[in-house]
Amino acid sequence: MEQGQKNAESIADLQQLDYVYTAWVQPTGDTKYTDKRIADGSINPDKGIEGGLLYPAGIIPFGQSACPGLYHNQTANASYSALAGVEYYKYTMDEEYLRDYLYDYLKGCAAFYETWMEHDEATGQYNIYAGYHEQSWGYNPTIELQTIYFIFDTIVNASETLGVDADKREKWIDIRDNLAPLPTADCNGKEVIAFAEKKWNGGDNYEFDSSLVKTDGNVCQLDGILLDGMIGYFSSPETLQLVRNTLDVSEPAWARGNHFTRVYASAVRSRYDINKIVSELAKTINQNMQANLRIKDPYHGVEKCGTTVAVNEMLLLSDEGITKLFPNWYVDKNAKFGNLRAKGAFIVSAEYDGTAQEAKNVVVTSEKGQTMTLVSPWSEGATVRDSREML
Repeated sequence: MEQGQKNAESIADLQQLDYVYTAWVQPTGDTKYTDKRIADGSINPDKGIEGGLLYPAGIIPFGQSACPGLYHNQTANASYSALAGVEYYKYTMDEEYLRDYLYDYLKGCAAFYETWMEHDEATGQYNIYAGYHEQSWGYNPTIELQTIYFIFDTIVNASETLGVDADKREKWIDIRDNLAPLPTADCNGKEVIAFAEKKWNGGDNYEFDSSLVKTDGNVCQLDGILLDGMIGYFSSPETLQLVRNTLDVSEPAWARGNHFTRVYASAVRSRYDINKIVSELAKTINQNMQANLRIKDPYHGVEKCGTTVAVNEMLLLSDEGITKLFPNWYVDKNAKFGNLRAKGAFIVSAEYDGTAQEAKNVVVTSEKGQTMTLVSPWSEGATVRDSREML
């Protein structure tokens, strides 16, 4: 964390954040956003954002980065990287890990956003200026909003669990509950999720244009679905339809190397057609798997194994405190899994009978004695036995 704190306290690093170096989707140049926040007193001109965390893209252990010094205009690099630790805690309920390792990291992420975000006193809404994907700059980027929600929702719950920072909780809850809404737009007659509410076009000019919705397979605006937060399996039908629409209008996303680890899991969580998901996943694997079972693309390495979450969640998924068996699986095909984890420190095994179209032989082991809320996979109730075979 030491290097991340140094970065956040460095004015030079903050100024790097808001400088657009590549004319990919907009003009190059200095947005001067950091300078404006220094001028209005939000950022300390000598100490930057004290207590915050800021990392370049591609961070790796021991404070290093595969892209040293390159932020790609993304403030979410540190906060999105909290996902692995947060998931470990939620699936194991390891309170010692939460207290001794994860909590301070979450506080650093929250501290950065508490300073960097802007609060509209008239509406109560929190807004953010940042990149909406690599080498871009805009107003209320979707990926940043989803990451901010994830961080503040997580730290509110963590502080309650640990019984600490009660004085900070009200502010954290206010931020979580009053973030700008996810931006949407029309594309090919469908309402889809946009990259940002507005993009920077030089100087003080921010406006929406059609480049904030793409049909070329770039669906970075869906990357935040992998975070526990704004969008999940149990979101409203309208929200899930927005995700499916976004995938529909950007068909090349299924085969795009940059999205392999994320697009399939996002599709599963949005209840996208399982036939399409499996067909595209199998096609991509067959075309790109190497002799060592690695998926080859021009950009990445072993992180490609992350796509296994999509397969796991076809069979078992936890969202909003609810666990569901075979949440996105074929109605008429058999399936079986053993010892998958569900959030709350549960180990689950189950089978699905495609002929009878129901689950059977469901075994749940609780490691921490938590309460599980399970969507019943049976139409006529169930018989539950504990480890002593007692009803």
